[in-house]
Amino acid sequence: MVVEDDEAVAAVSCRVVTRQGRFRVVGRAATYTEAIRLISTAKPDLVLLDLGLPGRNGVDLLRLIRSESAKIEVIVVTAHSTPGVVRVCSQLGAVDYLVKPFWPERLVAALEAFGGRATSLGGQRALDQQTV
Repeated sequence: MVVEDDEAVAAVSCRVVTRQGRFRVVGRAATYTEAIRLISTAKPDLVLLDLGLPGRNGVDLLRLIRSESAKIEVIVVTAHSTPGVVRVCSQLGAVDYLVKPFWPERLVAALEAFGGRATSLGGQRALDQQTV
């Protein structure tokens, strides 16, 4: 799922995700309120989250996601790069943090890392140190 208020950035993110082949975009939201509604209906595995949303910000949305569902992974995609914001997002469990502007290859790398983690953690057997 892509949560981004900039239509052009949202479109690029959706194209990059779709081109990977193993992922599909289950929805796009441009506001905090739309995102909450879409998360509850689409039940995404991953949210690409912009922090600069109209109304309430993306950090508040990340807090809500963490309080309600630990199963949703979040990759932050934002222009906000102050150490305090990065730290808070990390502490709230964001699996990656992309600072705009970035090359599409950086998003591809983040998606590949997410996919690898999802595959490793999706099984029922205990993980060895190398897998972790």
